[in-house]
Amino acid sequence: MGSWPLHPNGICRVSNDGLRIYGIYDEDSSQVAVFERPDTSGNTFTATDMYTAGGTNGYDGVALSFDESYLVFSTGVDNQDFHKILTASPYNHTLLYSTASTPLVGCIYPSPMTTGELIFEGDGNGGDESIYRLTSPNPSEAFTDISAVGTDTPNDNAPFCLANSSDLVVSVYLSRAGNTSGAHEIVFRNADGTNQVAPSMFYGKNVASGTFSGFSLGASDTTPPNLSSPTATGITSSSVVLGATTDEGNGTAHAIIVPNGEQGTPTNQEVIDGNYANTVAVAADLAISAIGAFSFTTTSGLSASTQYGYVIVHVDAAGNEDAGSRVEGAFTTAAAATVTQAFRVSRSSSVIPSGATSLTLTAGTDYTAPAGADRAFIRIVNSRLTGMGRTAGGGNQNTDDFTVYFSNPENITTSVDLTRVGSATNCRVDWEVVEYVGAAGGPNEIVVRSAGAVAGTGGTIDGPAVATIADSADVAVLITGQASGNTGRADWHETLYVASLQPSGSGWLPRFERGTTVAGNSHISYAVVEFVGANWTVSREDFNTTGTTWAPGNNNSWLYTLATPVADVAKTFLHIQYATSNDPTGLDDAGECIVLDSTTQLRVFNRTTAGTRRKVVWLVQNSQASAQARNLIVQHRQFYQTLGGSEERTITDSVTAVDAIEEASIFAPTASCDGGGTAYPRGSVNALLTAVDTVTLRYSDSGQEQQLGYEVVQWPQDESTSSSVTLEAGSWAVSGHDLTFHSDSVVALDAGSWAVSGHDLTFYSDAVVSLESGSWAGAGHDLTFYSDAVVTLDPGSWAVSGKSLTFYSDSVVTLDPGSWAVSGKNLTFYSDSVVTLDPGSWA
Repeated sequence: MGSWPLHPNGICRVSNDGLRIYGIYDEDSSQVAVFERPDTSGNTFTATDMYTAGGTNGYDGVALSFDESYLVFSTGVDNQDFHKILTASPYNHTLLYSTASTPLVGCIYPSPMTTGELIFEGDGNGGDESIYRLTSPNPSEAFTDISAVGTDTPNDNAPFCLANSSDLVVSVYLSRAGNTSGAHEIVFRNADGTNQVAPSMFYGKNVASGTFSGFSLGASDTTPPNLSSPTATGITSSSVVLGATTDEGNGTAHAIIVPNGEQGTPTNQEVIDGNYANTVAVAADLAISAIGAFSFTTTSGLSASTQYGYVIVHVDAAGNEDAGSRVEGAFTTAAAATVTQAFRVSRSSSVIPSGATSLTLTAGTDYTAPAGADRAFIRIVNSRLTGMGRTAGGGNQNTDDFTVYFSNPENITTSVDLTRVGSATNCRVDWEVVEYVGAAGGPNEIVVRSAGAVAGTGGTIDGPAVATIADSADVAVLITGQASGNTGRADWHETLYVASLQPSGSGWLPRFERGTTVAGNSHISYAVVEFVGANWTVSREDFNTTGTTWAPGNNNSWLYTLATPVADVAKTFLHIQYATSNDPTGLDDAGECIVLDSTTQLRVFNRTTAGTRRKVVWLVQNSQASAQARNLIVQHRQFYQTLGGSEERTITDSVTAVDAIEEASIFAPTASCDGGGTAYPRGSVNALLTAVDTVTLRYSDSGQEQQLGYEVVQWPQDESTSSSVTLEAGSWAVSGHDLTFHSDSVVALDAGSWAVSGHDLTFYSDAVVSLESGSWAGAGHDLTFYSDAVVTLDPGSWAVSGKSLTFYSDSVVTLDPGSWAVSGKNLTFYSDSVVTLDPGSWA
């Protein structure tokens, strides 16, 4: 301990990993709390001054081990307003509590409860000898003294907590020097401060002022816990959550998973140690803190479609366990899911040549031909839902030359035309085809109820009514392109639309509205998409509000609160539409940058607040939470882009790599452009996924700063554990291998379809099986149906000698006359089976 003198009241405590703390004093009578930690060799200690308190009659370094690497200690100074409790970790300390009360409350004999609270003695000139419980950050008086202690009876009421109890505190009364009352006793207290055991008096010589170590009465608990109601929940193809119910609220629960049928073999100690020879998996030990049901964390590493047994043992804090402290159970893992692609995306960047008003994209050549027009839609991917402009030289361009739409999107299975009104320059257009390729009726299914193009003047254009919509709440009306016939550079507002779905008789109208009612003729292409799968949710936000504007050199934005919050930002993508009343339309009027900021808010970047600025945001969510198939994954991107650079300007943005580029899309490209002038088409920005980890953004003219945003959307995959199988006569004639059907299979075995010797025919849980006459003629192995199988055995369907016909729990079985005619083995039904035996079915 070096040259420091040890304080007469200094106490040393050592943790399990060698950390030690003690009190010393120096020539100035100050009291210092010091801790030391050994080096890696355990030989040399490094000492650190943790806390110094000036004074003459201090309590210092009163400490004890708190856990493996932390200690808690107190320091207080009589006759001074200086009393603290601190925690010490390697070369650090934290103040838990400090008081300057009158009478002084000293922080003496701190002791941790298993609940994480701290018990300590209150000491002071005013005779306060109560026990306090410290909960962060302020103490409350939870216990009071049994015997009266006055200013002339300076007893130390030294508490400590039982190591194996969360609610029992031991209070030890020690007399200080000068006390003649001879009061020395040990008291056991409940958490509410009442006595649990009457005081035991110690008579004899007065005990001098001092401190002591606590002791444990854990061994006095001799009653083992009792377990009941074993559970196996959250079962997947590879994991399970085990649990049970206990009647004792302390100690540790242990669990192992074993092959089914071996639950009774491991000893309790093998379960506790996790070293049973045939253990499949060991659950993470669980600290028990309350009576009742408990659950382990998920145990993984299991095989699909497999029956397992499990054993749970609860050992209480005193080390008690017996046969009643153990429960056993069994479960069957789910079948491994079949993961299939649900969406396919084709994409490209096309250029309408100068002098041309259209460009044809051909199915099978420019994009993968969809299976049906109701399964796919094509859309322009651009911040203004239109064309980018010319590919070289930038400069001012007329609205009719760079705004583009699809004139015939309903023809997507054969070819579609990118169309504009003008033709003075060439024009780049980035586009995507999104096709649902999953199963009809699947949980991620989408259906394109209508696709088309409309044109008109005024403020509103309606598309034809759609009569096939099943639920309008699941519909998003996508604007897939928009164009104007305006030959100038001041009226961008004429081709900026927002969409809605309006009731019309027995159908629904797609409605498109712009911010002005001018006579200019405009064109819109669209897709009415119903997200019919159970995993999808669609909501729509429509707002005109604006907020703090950004400017070159800052990144100001504001937040819009969603009327309908979303569940998960990473599982939500947006389709954003914008309209404005500003005429003429400046670059800063023609659009805003909008990104999903949280589950409750959108973040908006607008350069100006002038005029009406209407935003419609379609929010599409997917709730799939598969452990095997890919769920919807959305990356939300936003950044500031400076002016300058080549024209056209190309920016490559690195993103988290997607699994497959043909199963990912770009959605919600938006831009807020600086500048009140009309140097069109600045602010019209294309976005295309060009590699699994790269998005390429392009714009024709680079003369303005911009706030840009977009999303990378990875479409979800489908998963299935079901299959439907029919085995016709003679379809299976192979010796030496099993025929196995996993859970949810629907199987029909026709006569003569199974003629194999030497291996099993097995159906896992939830199989629906029909065995027709003569369908099973394989000698030597079992026919087995696991839990929840629904089985019908027709006459003559089972004619095999030498092995069992077995149905596990929850099977529903019908045995028709003559269906069972086998000598020498059992017909067995496990618990919960529902069985019908027709006359003559068992012989």
